[in-house]
Amino acid sequence: LISIAGSMLSRVVSRVARGCGASTPVRALSAVDAPTVWKFMHGNFPVQVPMSEPLPGIPPVQGAPSTAVQQQVSTLSNGVRVVTDNAHTLLPSFGLFVNAGSSSEDAGTAGSTCFLQHAAFRDSADRTHFGFVRELETNGISTEAVAGRDLFQVKGDCHVDVLPKALDLLADTTLNPKLTPTYFKRIQDAAQSTVESNNQNGAALVLDAVHSAAYGFNGLGNGIMSPNVAGLTPEAVASFHAQNIDRAGNVIVTGAGVDHASFVQMVEQAFSNISGGDSVPLAPSAFEGGFSVANTQDGTSHVAIAFDGFSWSQSQDAIASVVLSVLLGGGEAFSSGGPGKGMTSVIFRNVLDKSAETFSANASSYSYANGGLFVLQGQCLDGYAQQLSNNLIEQLKSVASQVSEQDLARAVNTTLGILHGNVEHAGVRSEDLARTTFVHGQPKSATWYADEVAKVDAAAIQGIAKKLLASKYAVAVSADEGASVSYDRVGNMIR
Repeated sequence: LISIAGSMLSRVVSRVARGCGASTPVRALSAVDAPTVWKFMHGNFPVQVPMSEPLPGIPPVQGAPSTAVQQQVSTLSNGVRVVTDNAHTLLPSFGLFVNAGSSSEDAGTAGSTCFLQHAAFRDSADRTHFGFVRELETNGISTEAVAGRDLFQVKGDCHVDVLPKALDLLADTTLNPKLTPTYFKRIQDAAQSTVESNNQNGAALVLDAVHSAAYGFNGLGNGIMSPNVAGLTPEAVASFHAQNIDRAGNVIVTGAGVDHASFVQMVEQAFSNISGGDSVPLAPSAFEGGFSVANTQDGTSHVAIAFDGFSWSQSQDAIASVVLSVLLGGGEAFSSGGPGKGMTSVIFRNVLDKSAETFSANASSYSYANGGLFVLQGQCLDGYAQQLSNNLIEQLKSVASQVSEQDLARAVNTTLGILHGNVEHAGVRSEDLARTTFVHGQPKSATWYADEVAKVDAAAIQGIAKKLLASKYAVAVSADEGASVSYDRVGNMIR
């Protein structure tokens, strides 16, 4: 292109020169004049050294030695467990993880997990909200808090040199939330605003509803974005906090990309004031099955069908169900960034491609420490929810009968790709260190998971699909489809 541009520019300049009566011939621009043309067009010269060659006078980069990543666990004298990996990085991830979530709430404390998520890095007994923000910004520490059904987490990333400060802030915000009436009301309003915003998301509402239908509005059936946030009292939140978070045996502090010995010393100093107490085990949530209606408000119909899935303690089945969900796949008829996501999966080929009335359809596996769900979910035009339900169930039944080699290879390779991509992120590894230690008593490496995924074959996929179809089930639909979709109709299709 530059050569062509050079030739064209040469002819133009020559004509202009002749038109102006210039007596000196204009030098022809050719391919050898590419830098000149580039400078004429862009105002600077391109880099002359290819990226495949070292820059003159610059010493070659010396890579860090390749060593196996080690995972280590220590228990402090106060009962807090510290779990780390030593993957080389200057930007480690840290976090406090609590073996509790919305499934640990009762009628009096419902909404506490959501409330405490919004209380993170706000006002504490020792710092104001402004004080937290100033120290986080000054030290370049990024943080987030995430409320879950079986896990509450407050985590972040920072430069290795400011880890002691990051852990000090982490301990302060998790152990000393300020629950005086004035501050409590501010956080309560923020949490209530999030709940109201979540109510505008039809897919999220139906997913919450199918959890509630599956577990009878108890345990894992307790919604994370609970409407009970508006009725919480400081005493209720303080009770939940004391029972689950300010309790050493219930807490794991993780560091991904750190030196274990030095990190343990930092944690011991930061969390020296945590209250004692053994771990409070998560009660198993019994799958009951049932029917629920969600009040969606987006003008379309939503449906979710949940089967009794597998907890993380059932490792082989849980991993196989993840591969099954990838094999079934799905997606949206239109997605941000353009189409192409999941188009070769079973649900996309056989549901989305063949039903203009369907906007989205997918399969997902949800594994928790105390239970699990396998969910078929979709969104469609009003009046088509029962048809969409039938189509989704038909795909699961087809996989129970036969799995093609091509679909299996795609699903296994995609799962492995996602796994290996995730372990490149220290934040993901930090969470995995905690989750696997809570479930198995020690962390599980990415290599272990990859080996388990690679073992999944057609027989395993068919076996999982058959177990799901033979299990109890739950159904949730948007309110306008409550009459056309019924628990029994779905059941007749499954059986």
